[in-house]
Amino acid sequence: MGQFVTEPALNTFPRLPVREGESVFVWFAAFADAHAQAWYEAAAAADPVIVAWTRRLDALPETLRLAPTPGSLLRGASSSITSPTTSSPTTSTREHA
Repeated sequence: MGQFVTEPALNTFPRLPVREGESVFVWFAAFADAHAQAWYEAAAAADPVIVAWTRRLDALPETLRLAPTPGSLLRGASSSITSPTTSSPTTSTREHA
């Protein structure tokens, strides 16, 4: 669905809270259901390229399971949206609405 990387430019809009000094990669994916997400995660964990890439990260990936808001155009597109990030030193799964 999308991927984002850190923008290293100086924050020229001080009212916008921005983390400085961090390098982050975030991507969003949609799965039909929790089973499809589990299958993808198992396949990724068995992929030597992904395993090697993960070892190079400063922190372990964190997975957030998101749910679309009532007004979201994604409502009904899938039962969950998943966002693995590298912004946390621990791996966890949390529900966010």
